[in-house]
Amino acid sequence: MLPSRGSEGTRSTFIRFAFRIGVIGLFAAVWPGKDPVSAAATLCAIMAATCLIDARASREPFRGAGLNRWDEALALVCLALLLHVFF
Repeated sequence: MLPSRGSEGTRSTFIRFAFRIGVIGLFAAVWPGKDPVSAAATLCAIMAATCLIDARASREPFRGAGLNRWDEALALVCLALLLHVFF
């Protein structure tokens, strides 16, 4: 269940994050190479970088009500590191 407290930004962050995770999963599923986990981890890192660039370009604050693109980028970086280290 999505949190009701905060702003509409939290809900849209969850939706964007779910979409990006879906794209990463689809990309890993159809990857023709030997190691789809490495490809998914690389895509996570690329998407995290684009989140950081977008957050900086739109001058989104680090803190505020709810989640934002900075939090989304942090989650993608953690997922990329998790995939690289454990798989």
